[in-house]
Amino acid sequence: MNYKILKICLDDLSWSKSEDVQSKAIKHLIDNITDEFIPSLIKDTGKDCWDNAIEIIKNIGITRTEFAIPWLIFLLKDLTWPGSLESINILKEYNNEKLIPFFDRALEQADLEGDTMWISGIEFVISQLNIDINKLINSEILRRAD
Repeated sequence: MNYKILKICLDDLSWSKSEDVQSKAIKHLIDNITDEFIPSLIKDTGKDCWDNAIEIIKNIGITRTEFAIPWLIFLLKDLTWPGSLESINILKEYNNEKLIPFFDRALEQADLEGDTMWISGIEFVISQLNIDINKLINSEILRRAD
């Protein structure tokens, strides 16, 4: 899949497009997206596309969605955002040990940005996954947030 076709499909994921256009874009992306472009489903779209992006990520399978983990965690910046709660369900499919480095990087970024809402979202998911915060390199960020 080249970027030009990808961009057209990403634009068609918007809730402002007809359901038929959205459905065709979802199907095309599920069938054709290459691993290198999986992060683009969230990274290169806006809130109006994220529910559909999550639908694609769910359907391409866990072995390919590892490329999306940082962007699934990005959606935790605000748990009211489209796709954020469903991203938690996708994260639950992974082995916790695999997720720890991703959570550490996200916590570091959230701390740099002073984004306490994102830190709270990450903390919520970590508790949902029963991850021992002491396994996190950046557990101090969570302790400071409490």
